[in-house]
Amino acid sequence: MFHGANSHDPDHGRTSAAPVEPPVPVRNSNAPGFSLIEAMLAMSILAVGLLIAAQMIPMALRTTTQTSVRTNAVQVAQRRLDDLRAQDFHAGVLTAGVYSASEGNYNLSWAITDSIPVPGNKRITLTTSWDTANGPRETTLTTYISANN
Repeated sequence: MFHGANSHDPDHGRTSAAPVEPPVPVRNSNAPGFSLIEAMLAMSILAVGLLIAAQMIPMALRTTTQTSVRTNAVQVAQRRLDDLRAQDFHAGVLTAGVYSASEGNYNLSWAITDSIPVPGNKRITLTTSWDTANGPRETTLTTYISANN
């Protein structure tokens, strides 16, 4: 049946519909990019990693300083041993006994022993010590001198 303008229809042929709402965007799981949660999680992991790395810097500096001080101690000891080795075998400074000296921040002590390991040889054992924040440290060097040199 045809409904025209003269029909008993109060809307006069017009149909009424509910207002149309725009569709809610749904993220396609195959779409490129990162979600906000993924980005925040990645930034949190990065922040933790950076904090751990930052805590290691002071430890590395301490280790570097300790290594430098130990290297200097060995150099001081080696210089003293070189000075003693340069002496004549029968010189007074190579008389058997215990000796000590200070050089900068380092305390040196050395013992000269005759006939070690065999007659006509001397053993020189030199210990260098120094103080650190963690207590005293030391390093020991040993050399042998022969009367035949």
